Amino acid sequence: LQLYYDWEQFENSEERCFEKEEKQHTRGRSRDYKEFNPYKMIYLVGDATPNGWDLGNATPMTATKSPYVFTWTGQLNAGELKFSCDKQSDWNGAWFMPSAPDAEPKGTAEHALFINKSDETLKAQYLTVNVSDLDYKWKITSSGTYTITLDQLNETVTISKN
Repeated sequence: LQLYYDWEQFENSEERCFEKEEKQHTRGRSRDYKEFNPYKMIYLVGDATPNGWDLGNATPMTATKSPYVFTWTGQLNAGELKFSCDKQSDWNGAWFMPSAPDAEPKGTAEHALFINKSDETLKAQYLTVNVSDLDYKWKITSSGTYTITLDQLNETVTISKN
């Protein structure tokens, strides 16, 4: 499944990044760009996390010097995990999740699928997929202390057991 944004940083863009959308037409290919503003906080949610599935009380990560990168170190339980960007109470907000269900963390940087379930433009692009139904999670198989690093710009996450 290839549902994700592609962000690019241009020279002389003053550290701004842009979301790129490519469309294939009968007359060729077009690209549209709009500025990407990184989320100011990322949250852990799932029964593997300290606060479980309580989205209103989701576990915040820690911001770094980069506005795109967040980290967290702490105790995870065996269970499921995904990342909320906005804690939208109807669960149809912006998420980072694996690109397949029940993905076991590799312990190294891996692709994190970004999807904004409330983005009408995204929904219109994928007529054969109900974007709101996508709900993939990482599967933590053993409890322990973990360090997580999530990079919004590169759409990667590292989930490693200490």
